[in-house]
Amino acid sequence: MSDPEIIGPGDIYVEPRRGLGPIAKIFAVGAITVGAVALAGVVWFAYQQGIRSGAEDAAPVITANEDPIKRQPAERGGLKIPDQDKLVFGRLAPGQIQEPVERLLPPPEEPAERPPSPVVETPAVEEAPAPLAEVPATVPTETPTVTAAVEPANPEPAPAATQAPPPPPVVTAPPPPPAPPVAVAAPPAPTPSATQAPPSIPPATPAAAPKPAATMSAGAWRIQLAAVSSRERALSEWDRLKKRNTDLLGPLDLNVQSVKLDRGTFFRIQAGPLTDRAAASGLCGKLKSRNQDCLIVAP
Repeated sequence: MSDPEIIGPGDIYVEPRRGLGPIAKIFAVGAITVGAVALAGVVWFAYQQGIRSGAEDAAPVITANEDPIKRQPAERGGLKIPDQDKLVFGRLAPGQIQEPVERLLPPPEEPAERPPSPVVETPAVEEAPAPLAEVPATVPTETPTVTAAVEPANPEPAPAATQAPPPPPVVTAPPPPPAPPVAVAAPPAPTPSATQAPPSIPPATPAAAPKPAATMSAGAWRIQLAAVSSRERALSEWDRLKKRNTDLLGPLDLNVQSVKLDRGTFFRIQAGPLTDRAAASGLCGKLKSRNQDCLIVAP
């Protein structure tokens, strides 16, 4: 032990400082360790509580359904509604139903087959005495004698003369003078005075000239322009086509032919007569160049 220092007046005595012992050091280290462990436990506990509360307060996560979206029903027939096959549901507005129109789209090289019993109709024509306008002008000089001989025979032969010319086509001729119609009755009159008028006999022979209509119905080439569902529409359609193509259809006559098909009865609009197939084909070619359907009809 060192010698004590001599303290003079005004000095303060200070004892020398002693270090901690080993036990105190161990106690201090243990206290620090326990405090650190306690602090870690508190932090861990608080962290776990925060995770738990955060999981409870967080928004739920929406995931896709693992089941299939569409499934076939057990009964695939669906709902059955009765009385759906009734015909009345399809005919509530009969006025809106349009009449079917036959389309003429076959090739022009193939002629249409002739039906077993065609119905041939010719348009109304004027009286047959029109062609007799070519009677020579010398006949009126003998008309006084002819009229005196023919007047008794007029009641009987006149009906026969009017029944003979129903089939002739329309003949455009100037109106005849009043004298030639009297000469028409001269051939059927049995009186000898009628035979004395030889100039009136040659004009009577052209009265039998309406043979074009007979050749058209018996065996003449024709062209078919359209087919409609009624006879009235056929006549109106023919008038329209003839006005539109007067230069081609003007000299031809109308022939309406009715045909019964599965869809109903149609009336074919045909024009003729034509001399041969070449004439019919040439006329069809000209009509098709004007966007008009045309079909060759063989005799």
